[in-house]
Amino acid sequence: MKRLSCSCFQSLLLLAGTVAAPLSTWAVTYPAVNETNFPSGTFSDGNPTDIFYRYFVPSGYDPDDASTLYPLVLYLHGQGPSGTDSSHLNGGGGGSMIFISSDSPDNQSAYPCFYLAPQLPASNTVTNWSDPGYIAEQIAGLVGQFVQDFNIDPDRIYVTGVSMGGGGTFAQATRHPNRYAAAVPLAGWGDGKEADYLHLPLWAGHSNDDPRVPVSSTDTPIANLRALGGDPIYTRTATGGHGGPSSLFFSAGHPLVPWMMAQRRGEPNDSSLLSLNITQPETDGTYIATTDSVDLAGTAQGNTFTEMEWKNLRSNDTGDMTAAADWSVTAVPLRSGLNRVRVLGTTGSFTSQPNGNTTLSDTITIVERAEGDTVAPEIAVAHPSYVGDRFLTSHSTLELSGTASDDMAVDRITWSSDRLGHGIASGTTDWWLSDIDLFPGENHITLTVWDIADNSTTETLAVVYDPDLVPPEVVAWGPTDDASDADVTVTFRWLKSQTAYSWSVQSCPDPAAGQWQALEPAASSTEDDPDDAAYARVTVELNLGAAADTRALMRVVAQPAD
Repeated sequence: MKRLSCSCFQSLLLLAGTVAAPLSTWAVTYPAVNETNFPSGTFSDGNPTDIFYRYFVPSGYDPDDASTLYPLVLYLHGQGPSGTDSSHLNGGGGGSMIFISSDSPDNQSAYPCFYLAPQLPASNTVTNWSDPGYIAEQIAGLVGQFVQDFNIDPDRIYVTGVSMGGGGTFAQATRHPNRYAAAVPLAGWGDGKEADYLHLPLWAGHSNDDPRVPVSSTDTPIANLRALGGDPIYTRTATGGHGGPSSLFFSAGHPLVPWMMAQRRGEPNDSSLLSLNITQPETDGTYIATTDSVDLAGTAQGNTFTEMEWKNLRSNDTGDMTAAADWSVTAVPLRSGLNRVRVLGTTGSFTSQPNGNTTLSDTITIVERAEGDTVAPEIAVAHPSYVGDRFLTSHSTLELSGTASDDMAVDRITWSSDRLGHGIASGTTDWWLSDIDLFPGENHITLTVWDIADNSTTETLAVVYDPDLVPPEVVAWGPTDDASDADVTVTFRWLKSQTAYSWSVQSCPDPAAGQWQALEPAASSTEDDPDDAAYARVTVELNLGAAADTRALMRVVAQPAD
């Protein structure tokens, strides 16, 4: 069972005075952090290491006011603060505490938010925020626990990090693209799985002369995202070294904070602070063209653009455009069928002197001559499998995966919850979702599949979240060098007066892929819970051993017995 402990919890309402930040060159005033206004906590979920963290609660937060929701910023540090002494996180967060700065600028007043800074454990087996793989899952679990325990807006959760934390930010985007509204990796590195987070607003930063993490570590994922039809923002400075991006992005004059706070989960970047948007032709999804070319027009906001170009990603046709705040281009050639046309703009790097540039884009999907298509697409949920009209779980977040099909092509799958939250699935014909927040009682999750002609089909899944009735997902990893470590015991319970459950064990070698497989337990037993006889307790013994050729996320799944 996950466990979160804090030295100071929901009663935290007041902040202490302010002092100048230790990194005074940024001219930002941070709060004077201490155990009262920046308390420490520990997150445990059964993994070999616990996560220590510190967090900041916005002034005026009222735990009884569930109608007022706050954003949350997750900051992943670089290599230096790793360990078990979370006081190492108190020194301005590498500049990231600008999100809770009290003066120059006063972001506490302008953008009140939660700020969460976990600490990478000190261990011979833990090398960064994604190795071993359970670390990335723990961080997502910690964020999910905060959503449950505080009045946090699940559609306004943001992740950023520097250096090793920049790599961790890319890892969170890859493994949990449906959790975040925006990601800002600085001087980090990607993992080659950009297709998983195409829809996520992302603003990356790197210096060309970085001596520790080569600039290609960010160049490559940005290029991959754009080739796949994504629209990241990328600030690439000529100089600045390894610390250049954090000094730039976390400075008082940079638009990062207001840009980030304008983003919403499942929605494209649309901030007047910095955006490039295609406004013509108008479309909520796919534009149907009846000729072999299209005229485009739009806006470029937030800075002076010096260059613009268009590219049809289907044909690789390209062309230069006149850069302007209100821009247009005529007769962009199309191929028969599906086309994705991108407009890319170049502006400055938000420094007082020329030092590299920032590039950003917008992409439109166009289908040439598909106006006769009226056949609706189909969608099927493969996981979770359930009987009856409801799925029951004790896990506070939900994963979904399945398939979709269409006579032409599937364009996208969207989801919404009647409790809180909405977003876009990863993938199309094979799709998956993670980090859908559940709240006690019944949650109705509506899935909508769209084809390239904007036909759609919906399906609604009823999910009951009750931590006392159904066993939780349990994280276990193997194989290891020590075979005994591959033996895992999982214990769960349910309230006997409510219902009985049948259960099974599943494994997932790659959690990001969402492909679960049945796993035969080594042994199991059921008995009355010795702490409370009203509950039945089940103990399941799992042996990953030599049979597991990769690390695997394990879970126990239950449903009402026949």
